Amino acid sequence: MTIFKLERYPYVCRMCLKPEQHRKMTSLDTEDESFEGCATFEEFLATISFQVEEEKRHLFPRSICPQCKDLLQMFGRFRTKVRHVHLFMNALVELRDLNTVPMQELFHTKLESVRTMLAELDLCHKDDCQAKDLIDEFPLFQIAKLPATMEQTGIDEVVEVKKQEDDLQCCEEIKEFEEPEEETLFAEECPPEELAELVNEIVCQVELSEEGVPEQESTVDDEFRWECLDDSDEEVKIPTKKKSCFNSGKKEASKI
Repeated sequence: MTIFKLERYPYVCRMCLKPEQHRKMTSLDTEDESFEGCATFEEFLATISFQVEEEKRHLFPRSICPQCKDLLQMFGRFRTKVRHVHLFMNALVELRDLNTVPMQELFHTKLESVRTMLAELDLCHKDDCQAKDLIDEFPLFQIAKLPATMEQTGIDEVVEVKKQEDDLQCCEEIKEFEEPEEETLFAEECPPEELAELVNEIVCQVELSEEGVPEQESTVDDEFRWECLDDSDEEVKIPTKKKSCFNSGKKEASKI
């Protein structure tokens, strides 16, 4: 038993190298409209791979199977579409430099292909569009606002400005849903000295209100109190109550 299944080569499919299927193979000399210029399968394969030397053609497979034929046709149509899109973009770039020749030539030589491409990409509202229509609307495109030529540093600046605009827009959208509360703004803007004075005033007011209310006896059992105590070994400092500013003022008044 052999290791490789290549006993039938070169009588195999040119794409998948599987043995030829009787009466189902397509010759590489067949022309197909899926390829730009109605080229043959062999010519298209040469453009995407390499040109086979004439004296060695008989050593390469000369046909393709139905499955590979469908894939190759699909790839050919997509490759043509990509080429037309890039030719169209290049014509737009030349329009920014006030050069209308590439756009006019593209519509003149590949009119149906360009119209089909624009229709598939949903980029045009007119079926019988012409190069003049696009040239007239070009000042409305954002590309018309960019410089015709730019150094690398300038390109970085444009990218940075675009990024800043996107970040600013994102921040504004988030701000609409997450407005900070007034207390948060006040705490951030209030100076430390003023904040300390406000805290002292609040403490004095709380102590003053506590003196006016009689202290109630706790109804909590001693056992429950012991359960609430921390069982850790760390020493707990007993907080001492500060003398209120109101009491100190009262004593000074009595001395006078």
